[in-house]
Amino acid sequence: MPPDGEPMKVGHHSEGRHRAALARADRSMRAVSHAYAETKEVQARAGTATYTTGARYNPVTVYNRIEKLAADIRRIEREIVAEFWDNDGKFRGPTEAEQAARAKRKAPRLAELKDQLEYWNAVRAEQIATGKTNNYSKETIKKGDAVKVRRRWYVVARANTKTVSLKTEHSWTDTIPYAEIQGHKTAEELAAAKMANEESEAENVAS
Repeated sequence: MPPDGEPMKVGHHSEGRHRAALARADRSMRAVSHAYAETKEVQARAGTATYTTGARYNPVTVYNRIEKLAADIRRIEREIVAEFWDNDGKFRGPTEAEQAARAKRKAPRLAELKDQLEYWNAVRAEQIATGKTNNYSKETIKKGDAVKVRRRWYVVARANTKTVSLKTEHSWTDTIPYAEIQGHKTAEELAAAKMANEESEAENVAS
């Protein structure tokens, strides 16, 4: 560009150089703008990928995925031996040959599901081992215990096979899967904490 932004002199011998300089500047600005846009797009995609991966490996999501995969496997295994209406109008179980044919048809899908289940079970085992999630169950959570769910503590009304029923301020209970529990206190620990609090309050009154 000419110094001090000198205006183009049309018809002057410098007009060609001036126009060429403007064209180069325009190309440079377009290149910078394009590179900036590409950089922002790459950053946005990376952020989306990170978020998606994080959500995919969220402990609760992993637990739910394992439950669904196990249910799908059981469903296919039931289908292999399920009774049916044959062409003669009889409701019967499949013969060995018919079971074998069903199993062969469903084998690829069943193998795929079992591979996925094995992988996600390993992911969950690692999450438990590293403390990223819990391994609570009906054996560890009892009625009268307290559990932490979404930053709040609730008293357990009933421990079920796969879920926990929680007391609420209303006449009904809320039910959540064990994977959503973030903390646990036994009924004994709650009673001990209550007693210690009462003793502390009594000492404060006496003093």
